[in-house]
Amino acid sequence: MRSHYGRGNVGQRWPLTAAVRTLDARQRAAPHRTATTEPYTGVERCGCASVEEIKFTRELSDVKLTSSNQTATFECELSKAGLKVEWTKDGQRLRRGDRVDTVSDARTHRLVIENAGPDDVGKYTAVYEKLTTSAALAVVSKSAVSLAGS
Repeated sequence: MRSHYGRGNVGQRWPLTAAVRTLDARQRAAPHRTATTEPYTGVERCGCASVEEIKFTRELSDVKLTSSNQTATFECELSKAGLKVEWTKDGQRLRRGDRVDTVSDARTHRLVIENAGPDDVGKYTAVYEKLTTSAALAVVSKSAVSLAGS
């Protein structure tokens, strides 16, 4: 029958359960890491599991409409598929409605505003956990454009 004690490097006897307790504490402190202690030698081997960093691979861009009643589309992309973003306008959460729709397709996320007008002008933000990307919507009338160009 095997003993539940192992031998240390200098002939010390130590229970194998101590190595397991140490391993459990280390895994709780860094759950993405896996480590094992080889029996009888006390040598620790560590293999780090890869943790995928999620980020916006394509950020939102400002949208400028030349008149009211046009469709405004904001689009961004996350590095991983199947995630859900939340949309806000000037810090207030947006809900889908008659004129506002959200579309998610794998990694790409879109906010579509039909018949956009002056009330829709503002800062739009896509939020995934603590990650954000923002852009502005502006409606520029043709008369304002011609005045600015003269």
